[in-house]
Amino acid sequence: ISDNTYTDTDSFTITVKPGDVNPTVALALGGGASAIKEDSVDNEVSIKASSGNATDELTTVVVTFPGSTGVDVGELDLGALTSDASVASAVAVLDNGNVVITVTLKPGVTSLDSSFKLDAPVGDSDVDLSGIT
Repeated sequence: ISDNTYTDTDSFTITVKPGDVNPTVALALGGGASAIKEDSVDNEVSIKASSGNATDELTTVVVTFPGSTGVDVGELDLGALTSDASVASAVAVLDNGNVVITVTLKPGVTSLDSSFKLDAPVGDSDVDLSGIT
């Protein structure tokens, strides 16, 4: 560790399960952030998806965090997704070591613009100083 700074990156997949359309999906951190800090909580992640055609429905959006990212189901808050008027259900499960969020949309929905919260995976690569007087 240099200057109490540590950087790590990893990737994850987003799958939109459409019919015969060209869907789009975007996943981004709230406030235009490009990273979340270690041990931080309530990081807003926006999720936008579209069927690609106003006459086609968007039925399911799946976000997968590979096990190597260190994300745990307990670090996710899907409250904003489950209260979204276009969402029928949103669940996060552990599947073969990966955390998978499955968002099922209500009939007739052509797009999703919502968010969920992610607590950063706990890590102890930083130096926490306490009791200094």
